[in-house]
Amino acid sequence: MYKATPDKSTVIDLDQNIQHGDGIENKSIMLKADVPLFVSIQDADFPATSVPELKPSDKEFLLVGYEPWYTRMSYVTVIAVEDDTKVEINIPDMDPPKWTATLKKLQTYTLRANKTVVTDFTGGRVVSNKPVTVYAGTQCSKITTDIRYCDGLIKVMPPIQELGKSHIVPPVPHRADDVDYVVRVIPSKGDTTVQFNETYKETVKKGSYAEVENLPASEPTVISCSAPCMVVQFNKGKEADWTSTDPFMSIIPPTDQYTDMFQFSTYNSLPRDFSADVNHTVIIVAKSDVISKMMLNKEKLSKWTWTEVEGKTEYKYTFMKVAEGDYTITVDEAKDKKAFAAWVYGTTEPGRNSYIVVSRYKGMYSIKQGNSSSLSPTT
Repeated sequence: MYKATPDKSTVIDLDQNIQHGDGIENKSIMLKADVPLFVSIQDADFPATSVPELKPSDKEFLLVGYEPWYTRMSYVTVIAVEDDTKVEINIPDMDPPKWTATLKKLQTYTLRANKTVVTDFTGGRVVSNKPVTVYAGTQCSKITTDIRYCDGLIKVMPPIQELGKSHIVPPVPHRADDVDYVVRVIPSKGDTTVQFNETYKETVKKGSYAEVENLPASEPTVISCSAPCMVVQFNKGKEADWTSTDPFMSIIPPTDQYTDMFQFSTYNSLPRDFSADVNHTVIIVAKSDVISKMMLNKEKLSKWTWTEVEGKTEYKYTFMKVAEGDYTITVDEAKDKKAFAAWVYGTTEPGRNSYIVVSRYKGMYSIKQGNSSSLSPTT
């Protein structure tokens, strides 16, 4: 048992043998606490993911990934929290497309494949008879495939009932004016109409996805879907403009999953005795009428420079560099609990790692891995 002090970090060293392989294994960790927690994991090789507080309805998930580099793997891992959990994984372009397993409490089932078997797992689906946690992504990918360097892309997948129809993808600050980011949109139902800003529209079938590669990194993108969908942003690698950054992917919360409170920590320490400075930037998308009530710790966020989101004028966005430390974003006397979303974007010199921290999906704990992290609000 560990005792955590409010607003301070408690370090727990984990055996490296806990890393999972293929098939069914007994390699999961359950955290229980009497208050909400922010949990971080330092690992040199893998990017961020978050750990959800499971709900009874968490039984169906969409998958997202990207083409893995060279011989690296795409993978999906399912974690059971109850005995006799029956899991079915469907990857449309894989042979065979359906994989099944029956898990005991806290067992994991991992399916991996390199690009000679299937390009990636985007558009796949996980269905279970009992609540599970699902992770998916790649061991290392270039974004896009011709731009160096590669990095791991791993996230927890939100359950289908937490997907939405309206999304605002934030900019990626401090990149060159001519650099783009990539967005993939994976629908939960077939024949879903997906619209990017007001310029591009596509109808997407079940098991497939829409992708746009040339969205300016300096601007947000408004995405609407005719049915609930998962929206994922991919940051391009360092070679796109020689900015100190590696690829990352960020699952974008729909506007109906926004929050009124978000806690995060920024870290300057790095694994593998790699000495480098870390630059941290907070990015916020908020409803215009709550900005005057927003605080970052004791600082009024109305002092920051806010820009209206084109095509979604009831929202504005801002970003600002912050130092290493612990932070809380709040909305004073918030009547609207779906007020804002926040991201923390970090890069190192000379670009060894990047991280993306995301306020997303209510009732989530959080994990930080390597120099990459993903957070959720404590609700």
